[in-house]
Amino acid sequence: MDLTDEDIQRIASAVAATPGIAVRQKSKPRKNYEKRMVYEYVTVAYPEELQWRNVRIGPYKESEFGKMYAFLRRWADAIVVTKKEVIIIEGKIKPNAGVISQLQLYIQEFTKTPEFKMIWHMPVRGQIVCVFRDAIVEGMAEDAGMEYVIYEPSFMADIRANL
Repeated sequence: MDLTDEDIQRIASAVAATPGIAVRQKSKPRKNYEKRMVYEYVTVAYPEELQWRNVRIGPYKESEFGKMYAFLRRWADAIVVTKKEVIIIEGKIKPNAGVISQLQLYIQEFTKTPEFKMIWHMPVRGQIVCVFRDAIVEGMAEDAGMEYVIYEPSFMADIRANL
C-alpha cells in the first residue's frame, strides 16, 4: 500500500502531537569554526614556523597494507615546529575538560608517528586554543603542562550568531 502525501502529513502531525516524541528541529548549516580558527591562529601566531594542519598522529603497521590503514589514526588540528619545540594544537570554540586527555594522547602518539621521526627528539607540548575562557579547564590545562590560549578569530560575529 502506497501512502499519499496527505497520509504522510496526517501521520507526521499525529506523531508530533504524541507526548515524549521530539520533533527534529531544522539544523543550522554546519560550519567548521574550530578548523578555521586554528588555521587563522597558527597563521597569526607562528607565521615563520613550520606548520601542518589536520595532522594524522600515531603509528601504523609497516606492511603491504599499512599505509592503507594509516588514515584511521587520530587527527590533531595543527602541529607547529619551532627551533626549540614541537607544539600540538587543538582548537575548541567551547572548551571542555576532554581536550586535555585528547592532547595528552596526541603528545604520546607523536613520538610513534613515522612521518615525524626526524623530530622525535624535540620537546613536545600541547596548546589549547579557545574562543571562550573556562577557568576550570584552563587550570586543568596548566596543571597538565599545557598552554591555554584565548583567541578571537576575525569571524567571531559569525560564531556568536550561530551558537
